[in-house]
Amino acid sequence: MTYLELQDQLEAMTAPGHWMERGHMLAELSDDFIRAAMDVYLKVPEGAKKSALLIMPFGGAIADVSTEATSFGNRKCRYWCVILACFEAAARDASIKWIEDVQRAVKPYAMGRYANTIEDELEAKLIYNSTVLTRLETLKAKWDPQNVFHHNHNIKPVVTVPPKAAN
Repeated sequence: MTYLELQDQLEAMTAPGHWMERGHMLAELSDDFIRAAMDVYLKVPEGAKKSALLIMPFGGAIADVSTEATSFGNRKCRYWCVILACFEAAARDASIKWIEDVQRAVKPYAMGRYANTIEDELEAKLIYNSTVLTRLETLKAKWDPQNVFHHNHNIKPVVTVPPKAAN
């Protein structure tokens, strides 16, 4: 299977309609995790039957790169669990509740998050270690000190106070 064919597998599932996703990085696939995830996954609401719980393997070359080398955190995780809610407009409220229920069930087994699959508020400490977060805040202060680009998952610029002049 080519990479394009792999990516195209989700196309039929997500359109037309609405969708929402959440994700967690996992250190392992324990029996407890699988039970907890399946218990809530099987309660997918009517109007959202194309929803999915994807568990993708990580590791290999991804884990070979130092965590400090890039802004992608949690390189040591072994799996990435993505919860996709694909729903019709009439099933919006039930689908949002469902994805929140799945997320609550999965979260205790997570070792971190990925920025593209989080809620509205950036959970930076679950995504980046302190070294990477400090580097990103410093870069943000240099390139976007006024925080103009704040409508995405935002890292706020570090505000430095210049030293007072000696009298």
